Amino acid sequence: MINTRHPRSAIGMDEYNRLYFVAMDGRYDLSDGLFMGEIGDVMASLGCEHAMNLDGGGSTNLYANGKTVNRPSDATGPRPVVSAVLIRDRYKKKNSNLLV
Repeated sequence: MINTRHPRSAIGMDEYNRLYFVAMDGRYDLSDGLFMGEIGDVMASLGCEHAMNLDGGGSTNLYANGKTVNRPSDATGPRPVVSAVLIRDRYKKKNSNLLV
């Protein structure tokens, strides 16, 4: 799997503790995916000092603001998975929709 192109997903953090989520599609006409080393190159090019490869292939799915923002490779759409990385805002004022 590391020496063939597949959809890839990764999470990383730069020196300012900013998080980066990357989902690289593959297995269709617009994208062949990435080799394992290439996803590392992408994370490094974003300035990530720490990065982790996540489940890839048909499990590559980036969901943000209520919708999938990449093109999962499975024809049936995003597949169910048993793990996820979830980021939620914990700084909401009590009884308010405003962010602090």
